[in-house]
Amino acid sequence: MASSIVRYAGEAVAFVVAESRYLAEDAADLVEVEYEPLPAVVTPERSAKAENLVHADVPANSAADVTQAVGDVDSALARASHRLRRRLRLERSAAQPLEARAVWARWDAVEGRLTVYDSTQSPTSIRGGLAVLFGLPETSVEVIAPDVGGGFGPKIMLFNPDELLVPYAAMKLGRPVKWTEDRREHFTAVTHERAQVHEVDFGFDDGGKLLALDVDFIHDAGAYTPYGLILPIITAAQLPGPYRVPNYRVRFRDLYTNCTPTSPYRGAGRPHGCFVIERVMDAIAAELGL
Repeated sequence: MASSIVRYAGEAVAFVVAESRYLAEDAADLVEVEYEPLPAVVTPERSAKAENLVHADVPANSAADVTQAVGDVDSALARASHRLRRRLRLERSAAQPLEARAVWARWDAVEGRLTVYDSTQSPTSIRGGLAVLFGLPETSVEVIAPDVGGGFGPKIMLFNPDELLVPYAAMKLGRPVKWTEDRREHFTAVTHERAQVHEVDFGFDDGGKLLALDVDFIHDAGAYTPYGLILPIITAAQLPGPYRVPNYRVRFRDLYTNCTPTSPYRGAGRPHGCFVIERVMDAIAAELGL
């Protein structure tokens, strides 16, 4: 949970446990938090300017700046019979599964055993993580993922705060604890699919053969990077698609913003690479009248 700084709308700041959901909702309404407004960095383009920092100790809002290349891109672009540039933008999106998330936990103090029912896409990872965090052998932690009512990515986070707090409360209170997300909570706080902005420079010959591809893109990570760099790395790897590109260079910057964190959604970065390379091929066809 947030301590001194809240970095995105929907970030948890308090945890309330009560005998019923109704009492918990009423008690949560009694929690008073004084917020001091800070400048908001809400797009990757704004983040790239670094006029305001999401994390004071992260220069330029940059979680990573990575460049990969094969061949001689600059020479191939200079020699190409045709050369075009495009700017392509992909927005964020939020999945809305039929059922929102839920966690139920029970601690058996006699046997030293933790049982968790979790609407997660990754029960084995949750199990291993809970064992490490609570200092338990994995054999003493059971995580059960029943029918989850759809996942699509938001239910593969490691971890959502509730997946830690509910088991923790069950262990502290010595009784079962459950939490069920409502639709408004899901829409506000669930992890999103990533936004990206691509600057694309490409050269091709009279027959439409792609000779060189130079891509520089920024990736909207959100306020935190729970999955590291895997999403932009997958996009960078998938950008050439099924085509032979003898000269390829890609640079990406993984940038923090004051938006919800991103997690692997369906395709996990691959649709972005596919979108870019197919727009490139469409542009080549249109330019040559193919």
